[in-house]
Amino acid sequence: MKTGGAVALAQIFSVIAIISFVLSVPFAYFSDIVGRKPLIVLSSVIRTLGILLIFISPYFLPILLTGILIYSIAPTIASGAANAILPESILDKRILGRVISLFPIVPLVGMSLGSVFLGHLTSTSGIFLPLLIISMLSLLRVSVLLALKETLSSKSRNLPDVREVFIAKTKELRATLSRPELRAFICMEIVGGLSFFSAFMPSYFSSVMRLNETVIGLAFSIFMIAQAIGQPISGFFVDRYGCKLSFLLNSMVGAIILASLTFIGPIYPIQAIFLLFISSSLSAFYNTAYSVYIAKVTTEEIRATVYSAMSAIKVIPSAIAPFIGALVWNLSPLLIPLSLSALCLLEIPFIMMLRED
Repeated sequence: MKTGGAVALAQIFSVIAIISFVLSVPFAYFSDIVGRKPLIVLSSVIRTLGILLIFISPYFLPILLTGILIYSIAPTIASGAANAILPESILDKRILGRVISLFPIVPLVGMSLGSVFLGHLTSTSGIFLPLLIISMLSLLRVSVLLALKETLSSKSRNLPDVREVFIAKTKELRATLSRPELRAFICMEIVGGLSFFSAFMPSYFSSVMRLNETVIGLAFSIFMIAQAIGQPISGFFVDRYGCKLSFLLNSMVGAIILASLTFIGPIYPIQAIFLLFISSSLSAFYNTAYSVYIAKVTTEEIRATVYSAMSAIKVIPSAIAPFIGALVWNLSPLLIPLSLSALCLLEIPFIMMLRED
C-alpha cells in the first residue's frame, strides 16, 4: 500500500468514525431519559429501512447511496444504549468483566472469517444474499439485547418537564466528568485516539517486512482471532485484579512489543507477527477494562451518554493521526512501530491516576 493511500484510507475512516460517534452522543443522552430498549428498536428499524433501500436500488444510484448512508448510521443510534444495558443487566457485579468480555468474541471471529466468506458470496451471488445474512445476524444481536433486563430507574422520567430533566442530567454529567480519575481517563482515550496512524502498519508490513498482500490480509485476520482468544481471559483478569492493572498490562506489553518490532520486523518477519499476535490478544484486556470501568464510575442515569462521549473523545484526535503517521513515515518507516510504542508509554501516567471504588 502506498503512503498516500494509507493517509487517504485512514482519513476516510477517521472522518466516518467522528461523524458516527459525535451523532451517537445525543441518541445516548435520549436513551438515558427514555430507556435503552426504545433506542435499540429504533436502530433496528432504521437499519432495516437502509437494507430495503439497498435491495430496491440496483438501477437508481441516489436510492442506493441513501440506503448505504442510513444503514451505516443506524448502529450509531443504539451504541450508547447497547453498551449501557449489558452491565446494567448483570446482577452479580463480581462477574461483570467475565460477562462483558464474552460479547465481542462473535463479532471478532465474524470479522476475521466472515469477510472472506461474504466476499466470495458477493462475487458469486451478488450483494443481496450477503445483505440478507448480515440482516439476520443483526436481528439476532438485537434479539439478545432486547432479552436483557433493563434496570434504568424512572426517576428522571418523573421530573415535571423536559427542561428539568436536561438540567438534572447535565449537572450529574458535569460532576462525573470533572472527577480527577475521569479526566485522567479522558486523557488516556485522547492518547489512544492519536494512535490511529496504526493504519500505516500494512504499509510497514509490505515495505519494511517485505510481506505480500495475501500474508498481510491473513495476518490481520489472525490478529482478530488473537483478540477473540484474549477476551474471556481478560474478563477473569479484570474481575480478579481490576481495570487499572488490565490497562497497565495492555500498555506496557504493547509498548515493549511495538518497540521490538522496529528491530525484529525487518529481519524476522514471522517472529514479529507472532509478537503482534500476543499484543492483539492483550488488546482484549483494554476493551474489557474500558467497558467495566465506565460501568463502575457512572450511574445509570448518565451511563449511555458517558459511553458515547468517551468513544467520541477517542475518535476526534484520529482526524489528525493520519497526518502524524505520514510525517513519521516520511522521516523513516521504521519509526512507525516505535512511535506507537511511545504512545502506549504515554498512557501509563494517566492510567496510574485512575481510581476504582
